[in-house]
Amino acid sequence: MPKPSAKKIEPATLTMTVDPSRTEAAYAKYKAAALALPASGLANPTVNVTLAVSIATAGARNVLGQREELDALVRKVPWAVIERVKEVGLAAQHADMLVRLQEDEASAFGDLLPRTNELRGILLDDLELLVRRKLVPAKFVAEVRKGDNTVRDKANDLRDCGEYYTAHWAELSKRTTVDADEIAEAGALATKILARLGAMHVTNVPKVGEPTAVEMRRRMFSLLANDYDVVQRFGAFVFWELPDGWEAYVPSLWSGRRRPTGAAAAEEPVKEPIVTPA
Repeated sequence: MPKPSAKKIEPATLTMTVDPSRTEAAYAKYKAAALALPASGLANPTVNVTLAVSIATAGARNVLGQREELDALVRKVPWAVIERVKEVGLAAQHADMLVRLQEDEASAFGDLLPRTNELRGILLDDLELLVRRKLVPAKFVAEVRKGDNTVRDKANDLRDCGEYYTAHWAELSKRTTVDADEIAEAGALATKILARLGAMHVTNVPKVGEPTAVEMRRRMFSLLANDYDVVQRFGAFVFWELPDGWEAYVPSLWSGRRRPTGAAAAEEPVKEPIVTPA
């Protein structure tokens, strides 16, 4: 069996970020396939799902890079299954995000919260200065600050501050350190966060007879695991003779299992996925 070219097998690590618009679209696309899986064969996602998805995506990419070699050696390689692993992974990420939203609202807003926190701090610090100059009532700033500091509260703070600046811009524009672009950004961020909160909370409410978010996470992860079994089978074949061993290029999804605690932590380290570059 010919070995894959050296250029394509240099080990590398793949990292992933979560784009909710893409994960939601993938979730909708593969929901029916996940629901069709028999309940008896569902896997438990006892791993960090995002890391497992990065492993699956990288492993699938490695095998896809050997298409020519595999087609020459194997009849009827199920390329459609291998090609869809990336999208099924996005669907699994979305299912995981829906569960985490129920457990911790902030976990679904990692892409927006850093700038939200920064901009909220800028606006409130500036308003405090304006309070000392008797240009803004202290009561307004106190009302904004007394919230519960949840994602929704922070979005409402941005909205309220932005609306206040807009309504009083004539008298504040020459005394503030905040510019018009930051005020517009505050409103846009608030709208984006509140819209996502609403959409996700609606998604999280199952209709009568529909599975819960937790079950859908199991189903989406199982769909990914089933597809990745195919990737591993053909990866083992094409990468068998490589010095690092085939498992380095199509690692187990459980290579990214959650870190153990206590004494077991020293005995059971978490492996990072090793993959080939594009």
